[in-house]
Amino acid sequence: MGGSQAVAEVYLHDRETGTTSLISRDADSGEPSGTHDWTTDWSSRTHVITTDRQFVVYESDAENIVPVEGQAGVTANNLYRHDAETDRTTRVSINSLDEPADGWSTHPSVSDDGRFIAFTTTSNNLDSHDVDSDRDVYLHDVSSGETRWVSRH
Repeated sequence: MGGSQAVAEVYLHDRETGTTSLISRDADSGEPSGTHDWTTDWSSRTHVITTDRQFVVYESDAENIVPVEGQAGVTANNLYRHDAETDRTTRVSINSLDEPADGWSTHPSVSDDGRFIAFTTTSNNLDSHDVDSDRDVYLHDVSSGETRWVSRH
């Protein structure tokens, strides 16, 4: 490989219309986010889709998918939920204050209605009692904005 970067993006193909849409795109330009590096830690390796194909949840290390106000960018792997009906993407690995997770968030699972996303993370800013970087399981409720630590001892 010798210094080359393997870039991967997330696309959604609609079999009824035959169209394919880029999902993992830069929020400002609409162009591919371009920072998924498969050579380091499989960056955009996991994605799930609801049975009705409306919601796709995926992980990415891109800093430009959802802007972060007051921050230069997101430095960790985060999870995003794309709504195919509204064409809107939101970060779901966030705390209840809407701050991005500060550790790697992976292995998403989504409810059929797209409301609940369970995931594992090494973050310690999602719950004030989670003070280590051990991998824990969290559940994010898109409707309420609440993120709960569900693997708490």
